[in-house]
Amino acid sequence: MDITSSLVDAAIASGQLPDNSTTRQLSWNLCAGFIGTVNIIRVLGDTGDFTARMHSLVTVHLAACTAAESS
Repeated sequence: MDITSSLVDAAIASGQLPDNSTTRQLSWNLCAGFIGTVNIIRVLGDTGDFTARMHSLVTVHLAACTAAESS
């Protein structure tokens, strides 16, 4: 969580991500999504592509940050 928070803070500080409440929640959401992805694969025995799932997770959250900046 600390590393993810640091990365998000650095992206906000450099202007790569907007400074809004959606972006500030990003590190928590990414960590929760990571844990959920690992658990769903393990619990359900799903052999889905972990990398593709994480890419989708990050893409959705970054899109939400961008959309929040526009509204």
